[in-house]
Amino acid sequence: MSSGTYLKGVLDAKISKLLNESDFSTFAALKEQEQLNFFVNNELVSTSIVTNFEALCKHALADLRDEINAYTEGNPIYVNYFFARDLVKKEKGFLKDLYNKTYQKAVKSGDLTFVNYLDYAHGLLNILMIIRGKNRGDTSEALLSNYLEQSLVGKEQFVTLVNSDISSIYNFIKATFNIDVVEKDTPSNLETKIDKFLFHKLEELATESDYIPTLIYYVRMKQLQIERLRNIRYTKRNISPWMN
Repeated sequence: MSSGTYLKGVLDAKISKLLNESDFSTFAALKEQEQLNFFVNNELVSTSIVTNFEALCKHALADLRDEINAYTEGNPIYVNYFFARDLVKKEKGFLKDLYNKTYQKAVKSGDLTFVNYLDYAHGLLNILMIIRGKNRGDTSEALLSNYLEQSLVGKEQFVTLVNSDISSIYNFIKATFNIDVVEKDTPSNLETKIDKFLFHKLEELATESDYIPTLIYYVRMKQLQIERLRNIRYTKRNISPWMN
């Protein structure tokens, strides 16, 4: 049995144990101390000595990072990308440069699954960045400097969108990504729709028979679990931004 086949089996087993809607509802109904115990009881963390919720979240993510690093020994591209914010330095543009270098490495290595994922993730991040920037009043130069490489929003198209009105940008989203957006959507509504779109792209990866698609699905789902638990903890609302 190849290592990839073995790891695919390991990841499939772990995916079967991801939190479900019933688990999130249970967490939402717990008192604050019981929510801490929830992390331990559901094996989301490797330690039971932390009594601070944020520290537990950080431990859970650190455990995940170590796990993915073990699965991809000798190839840090996935850890560096999906845990990029752990590496972020204060230098302006560090994150953008890391994302772009990751895309270039994925293309060069022929990692078609990762390239496909980054095409959609980076393409939609470019669109969101433009809309957020226009709402903040950012200059065109500032927006253009943050371009993320991918194949769905070319550099010339990106320049055009930066200089377009919001209506044209929303029309581009509908035509290119087939996301049902309307001009009256607020940036928050748009982000929710994009989150759902990317979540369904992740679900498609879960149906693949290879190891790498499964790895990408697993790491993102584990991260999204922590994100949702944090949202429930702080907003007191159990709403999924990506599963509906």
